[in-house]
Order: sequence, then structure tokens, then C-alpha cells
Amino acid sequence: MLTYLEWATESARMLRSQVSDMYLDQLVFTPRYKALLASCGTLAGSAQQRLVNGLVQLEVVERVEAFEAAVKALDTQISRWNMREVFGVADSSFYIQNEVKLADLDLHDDVPRWE
Repeated sequence: MLTYLEWATESARMLRSQVSDMYLDQLVFTPRYKALLASCGTLAGSAQQRLVNGLVQLEVVERVEAFEAAVKALDTQISRWNMREVFGVADSSFYIQNEVKLADLDLHDDVPRWE
């Protein structure tokens, strides 16, 4: 349990400048973390050891899943903004010479792609 609590404290310290407190609560400072921290000094002894180990194991599994989901969500956001974009501006000749109104064009098909 102490190893887990130390990990949580160190993780929060490293992430504090990267993510908001709301996300720290979701990723690290969960209700189970708070319960384990609050009972740290009182859950000693062989009778409670199995319970404590089970709670810690469950928390670790859920933290791994939560961090994996957060990384996947971050990667998805990064990939959305990591694509090369091409911008175009229609000048007056476009409006004069084009028979189709700009609003009716499918620009994805009609604008040449530069690669």
C-alpha cells in the first residue's frame, strides 16, 4: 500500500504542471486512493492485509486503464491537429468565371490537392 501511495504522490507531483486538478482527481486522487490514504495507519495486521492488498491491486489496475485511456484520448487529439492543412482563397475571378456558386461547390473534390 505504501508503494502505491508513494507512486500516486510522485505521479501527481509530475503531472501537476501538465494537467488540471480535475484530471488529477480522475487519474490519481480517486475516492479509493483517499480511503487508502486515510486508513494507512489503521489497516495494519494480518486480518486486514488481504483486504488492503485487494484494494490496492484493484486501484492499480484501474489507474493503468485510466492512464491508457487518457493517453489514447490525447493521441487522438494530437492526430487531429497534426495533419497538413491547405488553405485557399477565392479571388474575384473565381466568382466571375465559375458557373456554380461557392456555397454549392464540394471543395474537397473541386480543389486540387498539393502533396
